[in-house]
Amino acid sequence: MVRGEPLQERAKSLGSRISRSRQPITPFFAAASAYFAACLVLGGGTRTGFLSDVVLQVLAVPLVLWAGWRLLDVPQEAGSRRARGALLVCLMVAALPIAQLVPLPPELWRALPGRTDVVDTLAA
Repeated sequence: MVRGEPLQERAKSLGSRISRSRQPITPFFAAASAYFAACLVLGGGTRTGFLSDVVLQVLAVPLVLWAGWRLLDVPQEAGSRRARGALLVCLMVAALPIAQLVPLPPELWRALPGRTDVVDTLAA
């Protein structure tokens, strides 16, 4: 931008820079935006079990899977290692509650500290 340049010329050059920097809206961005708008409109129920909450949770599953697929699809030169690391952290966060659902063997459970009263009660 030159100091003596007319205002119309500056606006024209700014408009051409803006139009060149526009990228097309990807299907993932459109889906994520629509889901976010649906969350704002339908979400936030004060009780559990509202149908709108169930619909939003069901719609979130394919969107999360799609996001994970996109993380795996990052080219090597664009930071694939970092994207795979982020995906690994997400998988580990999801695996922790799933691992807590696996019951301990009875021998190991009885050997834990503070379980003697419970073991004695169950044995009687």
